[in-house]
Amino acid sequence: ADPAAGKPPGANPAVSKVVDKLRAFLDAAKRALGRSAERVAAEVDALKFTQDGFFWDEAYAASQLDALVSDKGNVARLLGSVLLLTTAELDAQPQGREAQRRLTWFVNSIFMAKPDAPAVLRMPSFTIVTPYYSEDLLYSEQELRQVNEDSVSVLFFLQKAAPQEWRNFLERMRCRDEAEVRKKGYSLDLRLWASMRGQTLVRTVEGEMLCEKALRLQAAWDGTPADQVEDLVKQKFQCIVSAQIYGQMRRQRSDKAADTEFLLRRYPNLRVAYVDKTSTMQTVVGDDGLAQLTETIRWYSVLIRADPATNAIVEIYRVQLPGDPILGEGKPENQNHAMIFTRGEVVQALDMNQAGYLEECYKMRNLMMEFGANSDATRPCTIVGFREHIFTSGLTSLATFMGLQEGCFVTLSQRVLTNPLRMRLHYGHPDVFDKLFSMTRGGVSKASKGINLSEDIFAGFSHTLRGGRVAYAEYLQVGKGRDVGMHQIYKFEAKLSQGNGEQMISRDVSRLGARLDFFRLLSFYYSGPGFYLNVALTVVCVYVFLYLQLWAGLFPVQPQHHALPYQDLLSLEWLLQLGLLLIIPTACFLAVEQGMWRALCEIVRTVCLGSPLFFMFHMGTKAHYVSNTLKFGGARYRPTGRGFVMRHESFAEIYRFFAG
Repeated sequence: ADPAAGKPPGANPAVSKVVDKLRAFLDAAKRALGRSAERVAAEVDALKFTQDGFFWDEAYAASQLDALVSDKGNVARLLGSVLLLTTAELDAQPQGREAQRRLTWFVNSIFMAKPDAPAVLRMPSFTIVTPYYSEDLLYSEQELRQVNEDSVSVLFFLQKAAPQEWRNFLERMRCRDEAEVRKKGYSLDLRLWASMRGQTLVRTVEGEMLCEKALRLQAAWDGTPADQVEDLVKQKFQCIVSAQIYGQMRRQRSDKAADTEFLLRRYPNLRVAYVDKTSTMQTVVGDDGLAQLTETIRWYSVLIRADPATNAIVEIYRVQLPGDPILGEGKPENQNHAMIFTRGEVVQALDMNQAGYLEECYKMRNLMMEFGANSDATRPCTIVGFREHIFTSGLTSLATFMGLQEGCFVTLSQRVLTNPLRMRLHYGHPDVFDKLFSMTRGGVSKASKGINLSEDIFAGFSHTLRGGRVAYAEYLQVGKGRDVGMHQIYKFEAKLSQGNGEQMISRDVSRLGARLDFFRLLSFYYSGPGFYLNVALTVVCVYVFLYLQLWAGLFPVQPQHHALPYQDLLSLEWLLQLGLLLIIPTACFLAVEQGMWRALCEIVRTVCLGSPLFFMFHMGTKAHYVSNTLKFGGARYRPTGRGFVMRHESFAEIYRFFAG
């Protein structure tokens, strides 16, 4: 009602119209309920016929509506309700394929078996740790605009790879094209949009901090007072980025140091741990009475945050170390030095090329309960793993092949290894650990140089040897980026193969082989060393077969008129071994996940794109590096870059690369 208009509130036609609409809505709801909910129908009638209530006193209705629309939050909720009630089912379907995939998976996962979720107040607290060295953090303007020899930039590539998401971004920014986005000063939003579609640290941190948002909402649903929600969330969740060389980058005034501080200011509850090296000069008088200038070097593990009041970067803890903590492999040592800053009963290690989803964060409380659900009196559950979705699949043909192979391993293989084989170990992030069990039995990561190149698997060895149980949750997933170029994939497979070769000569594998029962030993062999040995033997047997056939052709042992037919020189089973057999697990994975028809179509498509040749390359790379590591050693970490590949490489260049 508008008192200045000189009309009483009850005479306002707009109020009468709203009241009539609400009355009609309640009548429709009552008819829809029918006899199945008579009690609810009676309460609806009571609302309609309460004297001096909303439907009888228009002055009271006008005052209530005026108070309702004065709050912008209420207006937004009303608009959302109107959209939900008036949008057609066809129009409500998300247009993006990724949005459809995530929504479909979330709805299906709701009906999967899972432990009951406790209230946020009673759930175990957990910390997420992400090791970071100097990979891509946030794409700069120069990186987005730089073009290759084909005049293709990273931003142009992403616009063509995700056209629907680019249109959505322009709609949110209320711009027509990229030029208008830059003209309006939305360069930072553009950088974030591109970085959220690459394998960058900002994408990983964004997904991790969604856990905070989900817990905040769930705590409110639990009835936690509004002034206590923030403190409760801080008690239950912590996120730490272990940026090993942040101190060095800050002294060099690197752009990545500035981007790291941008992340700290963007997420006030984010923490960054780094290794700091300080040097001091002092004068010392020797026994001979002469003064000498000596240098004292000290090493520290430092934890920092952003002060919300001043936006300044402040130190929380500075712990002096006995020496340089990075003695072995860089990544596990980077994780280990940050473990002193973690808190809670559970710790989760995430790689910096992973992506979290808000809808999956709502199920973290269920995941925390897996430790108790899978424990018994003799063997506690100490590691819980879950699914990964390869979000780089589809960017290139090679990325598609890599995504199918990895998707098979992180879903179907993990499921079978857990049940019925009971031999799942820890194959990499994003598994969650029982922190107390891990810290009292050698830590989360072993980091000896060379032997612990594949540090993830040794955590699984350690937990299994010490009586722990490894579980697998099917109802939760996290995004994972993989290599998309030939050189990147080559380096990644070389690292895995060399790491497996080092595992075969380790004491951990020897102890597992001596203590596992026969059937679990076979499962362990199949899931680890046996796979790589089988690949190496297959490649060796191909060479032996060809040389024997050459020998038989040069020196026939049969009469000339009974010579070996030419078509028998290459048997069908050998052709199958050269790549096609590795497609069978992928076909099973697709059939289970997407159905037989879509699996058949996808297999035919990938075969036409050359997947058998790709898997031949896979087998040759694995065989070469696992055999060389067993014979000569030399395992080492190989950085792949994890960037986009936007150039065509000639066969001669690739051949020279692999021949060397």
